[in-house]
Amino acid sequence: MSDDVTTRVSQNDWRVRVTPSLTTMQVDDVRLLAQKIANYDGFNAFDEQTLLNLNKSDRSLFILAEDSQSMLLGATILNLGNGTCDLGVDPEYRRQGIGSSLLDEVITRKPSDWLGYVWAHGTLLGAQSLAGRFSLKPARELLVMEHELGFVQKNGSVPPKGEVISLDFVPLDVSNSDDVDALVTLNSQAFASHPEQGILTHDDFRERFSQPWFDPNLLNFIVRTDNQQKVGFIWLKPESLADVELYVLGVHPDFQGRGIAKVALNWMKAKVHECGFNLVRLYVDRSNFPAVHSYEKTGFNVTEVHTCYQL
Repeated sequence: MSDDVTTRVSQNDWRVRVTPSLTTMQVDDVRLLAQKIANYDGFNAFDEQTLLNLNKSDRSLFILAEDSQSMLLGATILNLGNGTCDLGVDPEYRRQGIGSSLLDEVITRKPSDWLGYVWAHGTLLGAQSLAGRFSLKPARELLVMEHELGFVQKNGSVPPKGEVISLDFVPLDVSNSDDVDALVTLNSQAFASHPEQGILTHDDFRERFSQPWFDPNLLNFIVRTDNQQKVGFIWLKPESLADVELYVLGVHPDFQGRGIAKVALNWMKAKVHECGFNLVRLYVDRSNFPAVHSYEKTGFNVTEVHTCYQL
């Protein structure tokens, strides 16, 4: 463990550690904690980027609550890149003050240039109570929307509203540096104002390409057939044999509001049906009214709300 570790012993039989890096065993402990919470709550307490950063000492600050035998009872992980943090407590040890101690340590230890947002995934009553105790105000809400697919008939590839644009969906070649460059550029343009998605780098994308779930056939450019211009991309992430996530749908700013997303969603429905999935899940900011409206019209319904509080 790093020499930068600081430890505070609580009045109960557990202690809080703050460290910029984790040992291999501690990484495994955090992953196990994340799985226990997901199994109990039905959703993840730590987002994908947080878990990808576990082995990166320059990306995170780790605050761990451990008992006298060094068993992990809870953790808060600060993402130093986007200014947010995730907090999770083992379901067997909740309502003992661990969450309060972890959040108090965040406030005490947070870097001066860190934005200071904490996610309450699922916005459970306990999380709402904790936020109220610290007078935290909601800053963002992330909606989880789902759509169960029945029979799907593939629609045409021409956007509505009389647009004279015909579209094709072309798989991206992750071994082709030009394709990856185009993806990174499109992503940064489509999500320029998004605090997490818009800052992804080449390394971030390649890290996702190396994950067990990645299927290159489910990452496609949206291309104009008349001039082969890449106007967007759509990426699907298998979560099980039955469920798939609409991982990213990005459209270049010059082509937003022209019906391209609707065509992409129709293509997606046919694609996931072809692959044998039964349910599609996606995440979208509540404040992105056009996207939320588009998803609702396509058949998606809100199933969870995740709240981001400002410290």
